[in-house]
Amino acid sequence: MDTIVNERKQNLGEKVYLIALVFGISGSLLLGTMFSWAPHAIYLIRIGIILCIAKSLFIDRYTLKQLGAYVICLGAAILSYDAARHDMLLIIPFIFAAKDVNFKKIMRVYFITVLALLLVVNISALMGKIPNLVFWRDGKPRTSYGFTYPTLEAAHIFYFILAYTVFKKFKLNLIEDIAIAVAGWFIISKANARLDGYLTFTLLFILIFRKPIFKLLNKINNFIPAIAVVILIIGYIFLARNYNSINPNEFNLNNILSNRLYLTQQGLLRYPICLFGNHVQMQGFGGYAGLAMTQNSWMVKNYFYIDSSFIQTLLINGLVLFIVMIVVFSYLTYKSMSEKRYSFVIAMLLLTIAGLIESFTIQLSYDIFVVMILADISFGVKERNGKNE
Repeated sequence: MDTIVNERKQNLGEKVYLIALVFGISGSLLLGTMFSWAPHAIYLIRIGIILCIAKSLFIDRYTLKQLGAYVICLGAAILSYDAARHDMLLIIPFIFAAKDVNFKKIMRVYFITVLALLLVVNISALMGKIPNLVFWRDGKPRTSYGFTYPTLEAAHIFYFILAYTVFKKFKLNLIEDIAIAVAGWFIISKANARLDGYLTFTLLFILIFRKPIFKLLNKINNFIPAIAVVILIIGYIFLARNYNSINPNEFNLNNILSNRLYLTQQGLLRYPICLFGNHVQMQGFGGYAGLAMTQNSWMVKNYFYIDSSFIQTLLINGLVLFIVMIVVFSYLTYKSMSEKRYSFVIAMLLLTIAGLIESFTIQLSYDIFVVMILADISFGVKERNGKNE
């Protein structure tokens, strides 16, 4: 009898969470669009949060360690609350409420919701229902397709493709490979978002050489990819903090990264590293205000945006949540390696790189893997030597 009750309770919790996820993903995506009512999309996220908290309080059973982690993360997010940037506070309820929810179902909800909303936003922009802003860089147009900035469209496409490839365990057919190549071309040529384009083609390269890459992962120590995650994050911070424009190699790398090394360095110099963060004043190029900045050379100097989820977390949310973030990324990478889920290992490595050069890693409509740590990922079978067992 108790087993039946527990199963019903778990099924109810799963349904509640998936509904909450629809609200959360929808609000997260719509906030970055040019709809006149877009700022009110925050209420969709809040509805999702209420549902998540209800699930956590009345349905989920946490271990003492999980409950302690929840309290620490939520407390740190509250203490570091910044009305301008509160992504961490919004995402934490979704992370912990994902406990025991089938991650395959989570991904399906993500696919359907994001794809539907992307079509609505893009079609609305192309039909003139909402502004379709066009920015210029190096004499080339950058079309936003209904979003406040072209990078948002490009990032949605990259994260969607990454989630899809993991869902398919990196076993795609030729048509799907071609579709990814076309998406990469679109990102670079139309949105002129080079970094997302490079990441997309890197993903395509991994897909093409899936078998030898999986064989390599099967041979190496389980700790190596997890250590690589930590090295990438700490190494990037060290490189940015000590950036020297006189060094030709660093100067060229900074140009490839669209001035990110310099801007990150300025952020690290302006703001101290605190336990619970700072109020970081940033001004990006998004929306009409940003477009006006790009069209007036004297206003461009006002641009200051730290385009990195990890650096933003460190400076805005503080050292506590930054350490938590690194631990979670490295733990998930190690856990995936130990369970021979190499699709997830590759995803975590690519997400780490994306989190260093973009600020979307802890936003629900982009990175669905952010809620993975307590979810049930048993739908994936072990992968060895490029084959499913």
